[in-house]
Amino acid sequence: MPTMPNVARSLCHIDGYAKGSPQSGQWSISWLPETLHVSQLFDLMQKKIAAHFKKANVVIGYLVAVTANYFVLPAFGYMVTVQDSFTISLAFTAISMLRSYVLRRLFNRFD
Repeated sequence: MPTMPNVARSLCHIDGYAKGSPQSGQWSISWLPETLHVSQLFDLMQKKIAAHFKKANVVIGYLVAVTANYFVLPAFGYMVTVQDSFTISLAFTAISMLRSYVLRRLFNRFD
């Protein structure tokens, strides 16, 4: 008798509920307002993984920028404190996120 994959079962526990027929092997995950089939579930997982990757990328990039500002700017004659380094990095991270958002919206419009 076919069973629902473990991945689908764990996501159902978090985000929705499962329904299906063990005889037919057709399982689907129900959310309000749509139903995802198990084959589409893996696309959803990929999107969640990509979202986590993007968040981690921003955090790691910010920490690298803080460190770089603290050590590189004094080499050019700009004496910065740790607080200055955090503030400068935060400003450039915000600008970078805004730039990414605008470009994503622009390209989605033409897609």
